[in-house]
Amino acid sequence: MQKAANHADSAAIRLHQEGHTTAAIGLLDHAIASDPQNGSAWLVRAIIRHSQAEWRLALADAEMAMTLLPLPTGGQLVLADCYSHLNHHELAVVGYQHLLAQEDLPTDIYAGLYAGFRRCGRSDLALQACRASVAKEPENHAAHFGMAHCMAALNYSAVYIAGVLRTASKLAPDNAVYRTSLAIQLVRAGLPSDAYQELSQVACRDLLSIECRCSARKLMQLCVWANDAERASALGQVITKLSSNDRGQPGIKGSKR
Repeated sequence: MQKAANHADSAAIRLHQEGHTTAAIGLLDHAIASDPQNGSAWLVRAIIRHSQAEWRLALADAEMAMTLLPLPTGGQLVLADCYSHLNHHELAVVGYQHLLAQEDLPTDIYAGLYAGFRRCGRSDLALQACRASVAKEPENHAAHFGMAHCMAALNYSAVYIAGVLRTASKLAPDNAVYRTSLAIQLVRAGLPSDAYQELSQVACRDLLSIECRCSARKLMQLCVWANDAERASALGQVITKLSSNDRGQPGIKGSKR
């Protein structure tokens, strides 16, 4: 019986990975109907439904799986994620913190913890997750960037945030988002020359993807200061587009950022 159950689980995972999610769920439905105590089938169905953003169904499956077997790390993350997406933030934070406290946590779990803590409004714990990730994988540029994002949310000094962003940018020098974010923090720190040195290495086409009007305005002012008409013009286009979008949304018109 156990061998057949394992076969159904692996077959369902394979079907899902190949894009046949409906067939995978159907296979698991049959396995669960045949053996309601098949905890692994409940867990696999929870994982698949989690990947499809079916939070309520995934939560029900994960909670059932938890009564039948010890949840592995991935299953614990699925459970906490479902709680967070359904606004059960206290339960979610408990789950995320339990994972964060594990010393042998796989490095790929930290990104999920960061996102989950942020979703729950806990930038302080998201920062801890990033620090733990960096401690295990110092060259993980995304973890450094996440750390800087949390520090900004927690009102850290721009100088400290810039230091972390500089590390992220050195690890991934072609990442325009990192370099643009670094330039913004250097402007905030009162270091326009250093800020422009970073911004001058960002192509105009990459500046067009900025989604924050306040940031675009700061960078445009920097480019005007540096007599960089080309980038100033590109950033002006961004500001115009974002302002137009705001005017088209109820309750946004006339708001200040």
